[in-house]
Amino acid sequence: MNKKVENISHGALFIGLGVLALLDSWWPGLIIVLGIFFTLKNALSKNYFKMLISVLSFVGAYICVQYPLMMSWSFVLPFALFAIGAEKLFKEFVLRRKKS
Repeated sequence: MNKKVENISHGALFIGLGVLALLDSWWPGLIIVLGIFFTLKNALSKNYFKMLISVLSFVGAYICVQYPLMMSWSFVLPFALFAIGAEKLFKEFVLRRKKS
């Protein structure tokens, strides 16, 4: 990760944490701030597949926390694990083939 991406994403993270501290609203605000941080970091790094995974994971986690009857962890956890596995396979078989 280059310095520009690191500075912008970490700056957004600390601003978000500052807002949460100011509002004294840590939960579920922390899920939103972390989601924005990882999404922004991946977008600025032009890693769009990881960005999509970040968005879907953190939106799913937020929905599970806020609306437990709408979506449960028994759905989100397997989806998150599947997404991580798919990302690893994608990186190994598709991205490495393009570099060769």
